Amino acid sequence: MSKIKTRGLASAGITAAIILGSATGALAASGPFGNLSASGVAFVNNYVTFHPSSVARGGMEYTGTLQDTASDGHNVFVHGKVEGYGYGPRLYSPGYKDQNLYDPSATYVNTGSVQACTDRGTFGADSCASTGTLRR
Repeated sequence: MSKIKTRGLASAGITAAIILGSATGALAASGPFGNLSASGVAFVNNYVTFHPSSVARGGMEYTGTLQDTASDGHNVFVHGKVEGYGYGPRLYSPGYKDQNLYDPSATYVNTGSVQACTDRGTFGADSCASTGTLRR
C-alpha cells in the first residue's frame, strides 16, 4: 500500500513540475540590449522588458534615448516589432523613448526587435541599425 502512495505522490510531483515548467515561459524577462548606431542616429541606454501576460498585455516594452548624431536636417526615429507583425509606429525626435508592443490575439509575445534609423526622405534609403531578434 505504501508503494501506491509513493507512486501517486511522485506522479503528482512530476505533473506539478510540468505545469510550473510550462508556466515559466510566460514570466517577464528583461535587460539591456546594447546601443544601436547607424549613420546619423544612435539609440542608447536601452532596455527591453517582456511583460508577463497579466501586465501590459504580455507585450515587449523597450526604452532608450534616441540621438541625432549628424545634425544634418534628417529626422531620426526608432520603432519595434513583435513576432508575426511588421514594425510599429515610428517614434521621431531625439530624446527618451518608451513603447510597448503586443499581439492582441495572444496572451504574451516571445520575440521582437528594435530598429533605430535616419529618415533619408522619399528619394533615399533609410540608414538603420537593428537589434536582431530579442527573446523572452
